[in-house]
Amino acid sequence: VSRFVMDGDAPIDVLMVDAEGYDFDILRASEETLKRVKYLEYEVHKVGSWGNQRVVDSVEFLQKHNFTCYWAGKGRLFRVTGCLRQDLVDAYEINKFWSNMACVQNSHVELAKVMEDTFLKTVDVRYE
Repeated sequence: VSRFVMDGDAPIDVLMVDAEGYDFDILRASEETLKRVKYLEYEVHKVGSWGNQRVVDSVEFLQKHNFTCYWAGKGRLFRVTGCLRQDLVDAYEINKFWSNMACVQNSHVELAKVMEDTFLKTVDVRYE
């Protein structure tokens, strides 16, 4: 990724990684670039390296880089950072469905608040 982004210290508002199963490999090789990223989105599924990698490892890696990550759905976000129960991790690792992860650099307070508010609205859906 570092070869494809501007040199220097310029912030990167959005970084989207869609590498057909090699997303986490790219993220791990982009630690310096991640410091400049405000919003990150990447895919998780069972093809490519994901067949041997765990989504929880990618979330923990990004948490160490000050990101909060969410499962991204249509107009909804489900926080993953700090919310993973072992039974859910195990179920995902068995099924490995395709999904997008949306992550925010916590230093970007306004965007982090918008994403967390979206998550809170998602889990506060009232059924009639």
